[in-house]
Amino acid sequence: MAEINSSIVGVVRFRTIDKWQLLTGMMVIPEARQQGIASRLLQHCKTDILNDSVYCFAYQHLQAMYGAHGFRCIELEVLPSTLQKLYLRYTQAGKPLIIMQYCG
Repeated sequence: MAEINSSIVGVVRFRTIDKWQLLTGMMVIPEARQQGIASRLLQHCKTDILNDSVYCFAYQHLQAMYGAHGFRCIELEVLPSTLQKLYLRYTQAGKPLIIMQYCG
């Protein structure tokens, strides 16, 4: 969670699925965007959470931001089967997502 003047301005959420972590969402309030808050949230996660067992399904326009913090795009076939099913469910519902894995 990110705060400015004791007000929450950003959050990042991870969900455990089997033995993997899925970054399921990150949000920064509109008034606080373009200030590096999302980057600082991911930087903070590097110390305790991020490792090669962490994946995210990101919107295409966020690929560079996640890439700058150690995530890389991977193919569906490389994704663990439990996460493949979830990804397919999301994309079949119309969400245009790319698959990324944290690689440090």
